[in-house]
Amino acid sequence: MELIRSLMLEIEGGRADFVCLSSEECEILGIEDTELSQNRARQLSHHIQLLSERNLVMFARTGTHWHVERILWDGHDFLDSVRDEEVWNKTRAGVRKAGVFTFDFLVDVAKGFAKTQLEKHTGIELSK
Repeated sequence: MELIRSLMLEIEGGRADFVCLSSEECEILGIEDTELSQNRARQLSHHIQLLSERNLVMFARTGTHWHVERILWDGHDFLDSVRDEEVWNKTRAGVRKAGVFTFDFLVDVAKGFAKTQLEKHTGIELSK
């Protein structure tokens, strides 16, 4: 989930228009060890596929690259839930304690912490 969050934040910031899928591309991005870069390329490719399957981001694959077309509605919701570092840290800690680590559960916990933050800062109680 840490990589998913990182990728989403990079995509939102416009820094991940193309993501490597080959060791050569990873070397260009500063990963010099060939074995590491091949493993990293596979890991990135797998997580990009997960982002696509979960309807967080729309991608187009061309050759060795995944090109970000746009962040989808669920992707924006996910980002809004986990963008804040404090909320993210509390979410990770809460999920670890619960021993449940599904994507939906993670997002629900993050939204719960975000609601708590909003209530604390505005005094507005949101419906449960």
